[in-house]
Amino acid sequence: MMVEVQSITRKKRQYLVTLKIDEKIETFELSEEIILDYRLVRGKQLDEESYLYLKERMLHDKYRQKLWHYASYKPRTVQEARDYLNQFSMPEKAKAKYIQKLMDAHILDDDVYVRNYIDEYSHFRMIGPRKIIFNLIKKGIEKNIIIQYIGNYDQKLMKENLRKLIEKKVKSSKNKPLYKAKESIKAYGVNKGYDYDLVQEVMEKMMATILANNDENSAIQKDYDQYVSKFKKSSQSQTLKAYIIPKLMQKGYPYHKIIQLLEGEEAYED
Repeated sequence: MMVEVQSITRKKRQYLVTLKIDEKIETFELSEEIILDYRLVRGKQLDEESYLYLKERMLHDKYRQKLWHYASYKPRTVQEARDYLNQFSMPEKAKAKYIQKLMDAHILDDDVYVRNYIDEYSHFRMIGPRKIIFNLIKKGIEKNIIIQYIGNYDQKLMKENLRKLIEKKVKSSKNKPLYKAKESIKAYGVNKGYDYDLVQEVMEKMMATILANNDENSAIQKDYDQYVSKFKKSSQSQTLKAYIIPKLMQKGYPYHKIIQLLEGEEAYED
């Protein structure tokens, strides 16, 4: 088999290469990388083995280009790039080679990815270190790389983030029982990735703000009135007290406030 390069023409980022294979003329669209790797120029001749390798390379080159676009569109981890390539049927050796080329070009760089990720998620998204670590491990980042940079997220910033998050959560917990509101705020902080003890510490310092923004009295009165209405419309064999105390306590209201309302109801009935 005789293979000879007849012409090479630039087409945007690709090259149109015309080959004469024995007496047959065929045109292929190749990347610059293949052109350089095979040193293809007009008049170059390829033996049968080289041509077969070239055909196999062309078959997988479209996947390499897909990977390049995938990794260039937004920051990716090395493992994310590997997972992306795994959807294509191609030799593992070729996958490893394409990944390595992107690493050599620093398009894939787990160290840079981790530094930028921690900076963004700590300063702008206010996510806690536990959740950041968990997310990075899910993305395939090695623990030693994460440990190397997570120290950049200091306690001062964590407390400031928690203060802002608690202020936000307090507003949406205004009409909850105080106990439920505090539990909701704690759960919110922990779910954001902060240690429970740190959440508790910041909450204690902000307790005045939490209390000032909580309207438990209005909330319990509203729920109490609804339960009384349901009780009066139903044919209950139990007393109002036996009916309403467990329901309001289940919602998180303190026992003494429930009793105060019940005593007021009894006084009104008298």
